[in-house]
Amino acid sequence: MKIVHLSPELIPQWEEFNQKVYPLRKKHKKLLEIKIINHPYISHDSSWPVLIAITGNNQFVGQIALIPTRGYLYGEKINAYFGNDLYVEETVRSTGAGAILLMKAMQQYQPYFAIGVSEVAYKLSLALKARYLGGLVKYLWVNYSPGSFLNTVAFRKRYHFKTNYPNVIQVNKQKIFRIKNIENLKEELDNYFHDIPLFFSREKKFLQWRFGSLAQHYGIYSLNKGRGYFVVRYSMWKNLPALFLIDYRLPINEQALWNTMMNGVKRIAKNMRLAVVLTKSSHRTIDEIFEKSGFKRIGKEDVILGYGNFKIDDHVVKKRQFVLATWADSDGEINLLNL
Repeated sequence: MKIVHLSPELIPQWEEFNQKVYPLRKKHKKLLEIKIINHPYISHDSSWPVLIAITGNNQFVGQIALIPTRGYLYGEKINAYFGNDLYVEETVRSTGAGAILLMKAMQQYQPYFAIGVSEVAYKLSLALKARYLGGLVKYLWVNYSPGSFLNTVAFRKRYHFKTNYPNVIQVNKQKIFRIKNIENLKEELDNYFHDIPLFFSREKKFLQWRFGSLAQHYGIYSLNKGRGYFVVRYSMWKNLPALFLIDYRLPINEQALWNTMMNGVKRIAKNMRLAVVLTKSSHRTIDEIFEKSGFKRIGKEDVILGYGNFKIDDHVVKKRQFVLATWADSDGEINLLNL
């Protein structure tokens, strides 16, 4: 068995392998183009940061993909990677192929991070000296406005939820505007969290790739003339029409602005007659903002792991103050898009 990087000539075989491994995902090649090939932080096109395990007769039996990211670690800007889609065929799992793939990914692509891994991958990562950095926790808010629950599947034929995001939302005396152009946001978005040891960049190149190029799927809203923003997407959740708060970036200590955002998100859900709002948080301060706004924590956390030559303060990790991440980091939410 050998480990190789994904290259153009291997894409048809890679696509066939992923259709078998992830049958619920659609348009695997399109997902690869979005997540890896067209990523603004990848400049070459002869091979990509996807490691493939291939047998002697050229059969794909395993893989792990690496999505590049940029962030700040103790105030220093870093180039890093999110590991995702680690999978090994059952027939070769006893050979240690999964450990080899993960070890090579962690050694070659540092700092290495992962969000929401399986129990097996979690234990394997820890055995390879990855560290637990925190968890991405899901929060739920229920819209009890009249008519919202009529938008369940059973009532869809008579009561359709709206599919157009409102262009303007009025929250008290402030207006929140939907934007189509990422350039309307301020350059200072990466300056808001420097008291947090680890957070991931929202430079415009990232935002254009992550949301601008997929604008038909999202509602992107600007706060305070571009000093902050949030991104939502509607979809179904447990047979209920839901609004997902995917990403947000506001000055961490401006409570009034966070309140405006939370009220704005609720207003969008009410306007679109959506039954629930879901979002995620990895940091105690954001937890408190969501909870004060009536959101309830549900389910298990998506663990956040890290590996590289950097120090970790376990006391800060335990207090949920080490890392700030959202649904927009790594690939978990992209995989859910109806491309």
